[in-house]
This record gives sequence, structure tokens and C-alpha cells, in this order.
Amino acid sequence: MLIFWSLVRNSVVLAVYLLFLLFSVACFFTVHEHYILASQEVTSDLSKLAGNFENQGTLNLQGGLTSDIKGNGTTVLQNDITLADNRTIEGTLNANDKNINMQDSSKNYTTLTVNNLEGIANLQ
Repeated sequence: MLIFWSLVRNSVVLAVYLLFLLFSVACFFTVHEHYILASQEVTSDLSKLAGNFENQGTLNLQGGLTSDIKGNGTTVLQNDITLADNRTIEGTLNANDKNINMQDSSKNYTTLTVNNLEGIANLQ
């Protein structure tokens, strides 16, 4: 009988450890799935990416600027963009002779905060 209760106790302890391990793994993936780091050259449409974006390389931005871009990298506009919300680019923005529409749909002006600006930007 003593062996039986010893096995039951060990099984309960093992089950608790496994639950803790599964919980830890789930928390890790929940926290880390919403953070994207670009350290090389990346071409992307930010509207198709969820979460935060950190640019440490070169981001060839297609589509719109739908989230802030953190990091010291260079963001190169590949097309004209419209800002629906206030946005910040911590690194360098290479406007690449593109248009940046600074009005949202309700005719309110938005702001774009950029650390460094390269190239020609046509602000509308």
C-alpha cells in the first residue's frame, strides 16, 4: 500500500511540473509572437504584420505605415502612403520621392515623427 501512495504522489508532482512547463511555454509564445525584428533587408507591408516592428536594418515599406517603427534602421518608402493615425519612425526615413498624405479621412491632420529624413518627401 505504501508503494501505491508513493506512485500516486509522484504522479501528482509530475503532473504539476508538466502543467507549469506547458504554461511557461504558452506564455513565452504569447509574449514573443507580437514582436518582429528586422536586422537585415526586409520588404514588407506593415498592414499584414501584427504587433510591434523593430528595424535594425533596411525596411522597404510597401503599403501603409500602420504601426510605429522602432530601432535605428532605415525605412525606405516604396509607394505613396496615407497616415490615418499619428506615427513615429525612430530610425531614418528615406522618403524616396514619394507622397505622404498627412490627412486622415475626417480631414484632421496627423503627425509623423522621424529621427532622420533622407530623400525628397512630398507632404500633402
